[in-house]
Amino acid sequence: MNKDKTAFKSEFEEVSKKIETIKSRLSTLFIDGESDNGTVVVTLTASRQVVNIAIDDAIMEDRVQLEAHLIRALNNASEKITEINRVEMETAIRTGLLNITDLF
Repeated sequence: MNKDKTAFKSEFEEVSKKIETIKSRLSTLFIDGESDNGTVVVTLTASRQVVNIAIDDAIMEDRVQLEAHLIRALNNASEKITEINRVEMETAIRTGLLNITDLF
């Protein structure tokens, strides 16, 4: 059964608001990513905003090593965030918070 444009728009707006609520909550969730042995630790929000970088003094003099550690730490955090976001969306859909099938 096709829905009329008004009902579709209303349901779309409701889903959009719920998505924004999830995004807002994710912006308050902090995720640490580490390089080898915690030499560099970066903290990002689950919405991928960098909020802190901690660097061990031992690698401060070696720019190439520092860059490599930063990349590993950021990639580590990014992988964790991707998984958190996937689980969040699956949970929202499974629990009916985001009932996107009603849009069609």
